[in-house]
Amino acid sequence: GTVQKGSGAMPACVKRALDSGVPILSNDYLAGLDTKEARIIFKGLNSRMPMLAARVASLRNVGVVLSELGSFSKIFSDAEYYLFNNGKGIIEKITEKFLSYKDISRFDGNDLLFYKRAQLFPMMYYGRALDSNGKLPLIRDPENFGVITDYAVPNALRTLGILKYHR
Repeated sequence: GTVQKGSGAMPACVKRALDSGVPILSNDYLAGLDTKEARIIFKGLNSRMPMLAARVASLRNVGVVLSELGSFSKIFSDAEYYLFNNGKGIIEKITEKFLSYKDISRFDGNDLLFYKRAQLFPMMYYGRALDSNGKLPLIRDPENFGVITDYAVPNALRTLGILKYHR
C-alpha cells in the first residue's frame, strides 16, 4: 500500500510482479523480456520508468548470462569467493559478463574504473555472510573492496573536464 519512489520503486515493482505470478526471476524470462512487458512490470502511478530501454537491455543481458553461467552463486563459488583472482574473481567476472556493471571511462589514455555496483553486490553479500553464522561462505579478500565511488565523484570529474558524458 505504500507508494515507492526513486530506487525503492524498482524492487517494489519486482515484488508486485512476483506476487502476480510473473516469472521475473527466471533467466529464460529475463533473456526474452521485451519493452512492452517491462512497461507493465514497472508501471508507476504517475510516470514511466526512466531509461526503460536501457534497463530492459540490462535485464536481458542478466538473463542470457545467467542462462549460460547458471547463477550468481556459481560466479561466487567459481571465483572461490575472491573479489579479484587473476581475472576470475567475483568483481572481475561481474564486470566482464554483465554490461550494466561495467562502469568505465577513459581519460588521457587510461581507464577509470568506477565499478560502484560491481563492488556493492559482493559487499552486500559479505554483510549477509558475516551475519549468517557460517551458513554462507565469507569473501576471502575483503581487504580488496575498493572505495565505493559515489556519483558525486564522476560529477566532479565531469566538472574538471576529465570525464565526458555522451549518448
